[in-house]
Amino acid sequence: MVDAILTLVRKTSRVGRGCQGTLGGGELLLLDNYQELVKAGVTAEQEILTRHFCYFGPVTEGLVKRVEVEDWCHNLKLASATADRALKEQPELRFERWSEDLGPEAQDMIAGMTNMDPTARTTIDQILAHPWWQLDE
Repeated sequence: MVDAILTLVRKTSRVGRGCQGTLGGGELLLLDNYQELVKAGVTAEQEILTRHFCYFGPVTEGLVKRVEVEDWCHNLKLASATADRALKEQPELRFERWSEDLGPEAQDMIAGMTNMDPTARTTIDQILAHPWWQLDE
């Protein structure tokens, strides 16, 4: 189950990191001091997950329901709470803030692709039918 959770984190955060690097949030990908995280016992996966919650929203019940290990459910909620605290100091971490230049249609499409609830995530058919593709016609 731990491997499944880490795979979910990696897949979801890969889309988010791609969006950030391409769309103007690349500087948010850099760690301020990785050694401090190591000293504090924070793993790379924990840091990535917390950042994903900062950028794309809090943990969802849909994600928690898919995780069958109670310790991991607790860890997801802790990472989400940590993200909420970080957002109070740095609201610009939210995707809606650093992607403003994209416009609402692109933001809507990307937000659907990075939804933390895998069952609510936008499907490829929904992405291809999204109104953003027709904006320049």
